[in-house]
Amino acid sequence: MPNTWAVKAHGAALRDTWGIAYVKAWSAAMWLPYLAPMIVLVRRAAVPWVAVAVAVVAYGWSVGGDFMAYSRFYSMATVALAIVLTLGLDVLATILDRRAPRLATVAPILGAAAAIALGVVADRRWHADRDKPEGWLDGKWEGVTAMARFAEVGRAVGEWMGAELPSDTLITVGAAGAVPYASGLPTIDAFGLVDPVIARLPHPPLRDARSARPGHQLFASPEYIRGRDPDLLCHVGFRGAAPPRESEARAPFRKGYAWACVQPGPGSAFAPEGGSFDPGVYCCRRPRDRVVGPFGREVDDG
Repeated sequence: MPNTWAVKAHGAALRDTWGIAYVKAWSAAMWLPYLAPMIVLVRRAAVPWVAVAVAVVAYGWSVGGDFMAYSRFYSMATVALAIVLTLGLDVLATILDRRAPRLATVAPILGAAAAIALGVVADRRWHADRDKPEGWLDGKWEGVTAMARFAEVGRAVGEWMGAELPSDTLITVGAAGAVPYASGLPTIDAFGLVDPVIARLPHPPLRDARSARPGHQLFASPEYIRGRDPDLLCHVGFRGAAPPRESEARAPFRKGYAWACVQPGPGSAFAPEGGSFDPGVYCCRRPRDRVVGPFGREVDDG
């Protein structure tokens, strides 16, 4: 099985929290409470699509849902639901045409009205997303704008690393996306999604389900990280406007390590809504006895 399956399987501990919330959010967005009466119009042709939707929704719940907005795990369920709705309206049109010809246009009118209403709702959601460049939509879901800004910081940092660090610099990350791609550096994914070992350990280290987001339960152990001997440990790093204090370093990579902070500079990151912004600092832990590019050339402050 692919790593994605192994990583998501550990989300079972979140079924009663994130999993249920994920199903509820999708159901509300799809207007399921209002569409429920359409069940009387389901015929044999729609049954397979109902089964697809139910299976996909059940899977999403079983892996503890997701932390991103817009129910990406339920894309197939959304398509299946749209097909069921279309088939139901066709059945309604046939019934009305046979029993009340004057009302035969009701079905297509209902379909058009639903499409327009969903378009209005989607537009409002888009504006709400754009108005939330940081934080969570509805207090729980990470929107496209916030994720785009997060990734853009990683892109700016990755490009800086690719230009300033030796090409064999081994780094760790807790979000294996923009930084590895933009830097081109060999990378250890602490969450195991693209790591050949972490996701397949017989007794993998898991984070506390109460504090972890879906897909983030699996986490590389300190022993595994030390065994790989990375040059920069960014999975226990820091993002912010200014470099952190040494006291803010997280155990167990506090003693024997120092901060190595990348500062791409103002205007190096581009906002999805237009313009640029200062990505601030992206700090990793560096072994104190090791020089990594420009880091470690100065005398450490102990």
